[in-house]
Amino acid sequence: MCARTMADSVHVKDKIDVTNEEEEVFQLLLNVLQHSNLDTQLRVAGGWVRDKLLGTDCHDMDIMVDNMLGREFCEKINEYLLHVGGRTHRIVVVRSNHNQFKHLETAMMRLFGKWIDFVNLRKVGVRSYERPSRQDGLFVTSERIHNPPGPGPSSPPTLASRIVAASFPTPKRKMSFPTPKRKTSLPAPSSPLLPPSRAASSGAGVSQPSRPTSPTVGRTPSSHRTDSEEEIVVWHSPSKISSFSASSRNQLLILEEKSDFTSAGGRRNVWRWKNSKMLGRVEIQKTSLERPEEAAFSLLASERVGGVVNSSCKKFGTAEEDAYLRDLTINSMFYNLNTNSVEDLTGRGVADLKSGVIVTPLPPKATFLDDPLRVLRAIRFSARFGFVLDEELQKAADDEEVKAALANKISRQRIGHEIDLMVSGNRPNNAIGFICELQLFWVVFSLPQNSEPAVVEGCDRQCVAYMNAAWDVLRQIGFSIFSAEQCRLYLYGALFIPLRQTVYTDSKGKKVPVAYNIFLNSLKLKAKDGATVINLHNTCKGFVSLIPFMTSSKDSIGVGTELEEENLSVSLPLRQRILAGLLLRQIKDFWRVALLMSTLLPINNDHTEEFLREHSKLEENIDTFKRVENSIIELDLDHVWNIEPLLDGKAIKNILQLKGPVRQLGKWTTRVLKWQLAHPKGTAEECIDWIKQS
Repeated sequence: MCARTMADSVHVKDKIDVTNEEEEVFQLLLNVLQHSNLDTQLRVAGGWVRDKLLGTDCHDMDIMVDNMLGREFCEKINEYLLHVGGRTHRIVVVRSNHNQFKHLETAMMRLFGKWIDFVNLRKVGVRSYERPSRQDGLFVTSERIHNPPGPGPSSPPTLASRIVAASFPTPKRKMSFPTPKRKTSLPAPSSPLLPPSRAASSGAGVSQPSRPTSPTVGRTPSSHRTDSEEEIVVWHSPSKISSFSASSRNQLLILEEKSDFTSAGGRRNVWRWKNSKMLGRVEIQKTSLERPEEAAFSLLASERVGGVVNSSCKKFGTAEEDAYLRDLTINSMFYNLNTNSVEDLTGRGVADLKSGVIVTPLPPKATFLDDPLRVLRAIRFSARFGFVLDEELQKAADDEEVKAALANKISRQRIGHEIDLMVSGNRPNNAIGFICELQLFWVVFSLPQNSEPAVVEGCDRQCVAYMNAAWDVLRQIGFSIFSAEQCRLYLYGALFIPLRQTVYTDSKGKKVPVAYNIFLNSLKLKAKDGATVINLHNTCKGFVSLIPFMTSSKDSIGVGTELEEENLSVSLPLRQRILAGLLLRQIKDFWRVALLMSTLLPINNDHTEEFLREHSKLEENIDTFKRVENSIIELDLDHVWNIEPLLDGKAIKNILQLKGPVRQLGKWTTRVLKWQLAHPKGTAEECIDWIKQS
């Protein structure tokens, strides 16, 4: 499938040529730095640098900011615009979403008529940032708390986390953490959840609750606090969950502890603050049951209390860290606006671009698990540029863990967007072929469980074979006869030809084509696109029957008999006009798409690879298409769907003197339409006379 070998080389420019429009944007951003006296490095990242080095324009521009959030820099831009008497611009913020592998917050602003993304550099180990709203910090300490004496065997000590809300500088208003209204009872010593003071006052012999109760949250004595801090203590035991309410944010935080044991007997705890979104992670790197007071806490995400971020503690990565965390080496280069130079910090970006190879900066499996959608991105860029997929990358893409992550952890909208970019690209057949080769076809184009008839083995290869045939025919005929949208849906329709007879039962008990389900659920594309593809499949069936009739001088006995029974005894060309006109009114301006697709279809639904090799003869398919197309144009049927009926349903009912709902009205409407197609210059009066004679 690869269109390029490792021996081939790609011409890569030595420097980047910036357009006048891009120079305007860059100069504005540099003026912002100077006006705000910022010690900030601005870099254009990713695809823009790659495309510029390849000598092509790129309209997608991402600006990386090294020491602040993209949103914060956009605010600096508006401050500068106000200073110079300009108009401020709206800032659109797309929040990070760890669950969807959106690791960084992105701010978008429209400058000089172009949307530009601003984002901070990503740091190794940091998965997401949340928007800060005030200057509060989070500090975590630990202390060893022994269980109160009591009957029964002694239990292991409980580790308490003291959460301190402080600030730099001291906040004007202290954060408050009220004790939950619901009190907890004292559990048995084997599962201590309460601080010693409450445990001692409760005494022994209290029965253990049948299910885990809410944790106790208590304030530490005021003598242990300074005026600038407010603290709470969350008491918990291993594998238990503790929570507290932060009234200042009206959010419920969950502290989840996960433990594993090292060979030295020490315990490593990972605690996660959880809400509707993941707020951050605190990792206790060195904690043992014997000396928990020496625990070293590493804040691997923005420090938070109640969703509040301390911007002075936000951890931004370096440009080198960010480069290695990107999907591919060819997308890992930067263009530094401060120095007007290209930065290849992985040391491989330019070399891999020249060699025409798709490689990940880090080991491919780790890169893919960091964001499984990168598998499809690697395939798309390989097809787009004709580059070779690295062998280790292919092995990682075929890994079952990576496949499961792509199927279960990536939103179907993101998958559908990548597939749509492939199908709309310059080598869509290569891209879908790579997906099939890497055993990802049914991961991407997932089918409902109750599909029938069952999909045969090798159906994915048949789908790819039809797309290859469709692409070859389209290239030979020329893209100019179709719009971009028609080309796109033509390729989707060809891809799903082997599935056009497969249906599933929806929740209402209705039989629905699985191709429609793929659009709606597997790819999350427009329902209109799915409906158009199903309509193409249905119309293709009509064209398969029509093509022999349109390309032959012999009459069709069945067609002639049917028309004679309807009192439409007309010549062969007019019979052709009637049948073709009805078909074109069904598919409208997609009739050429359906006609071209029908030249690929077997008459007996034989989708075997042997049939495809024999049947997919370019010259024969193109000749059939052109002959039928010319016949339709000669019959003056192009845009026949815009012709208004001479008589509507109400007029037909009055002529036939019918009252109330009439089942045969639809049949009569079709008969009138056939008469109109057979008599393109006929009048309404002539049509009325024909109805009365019939």
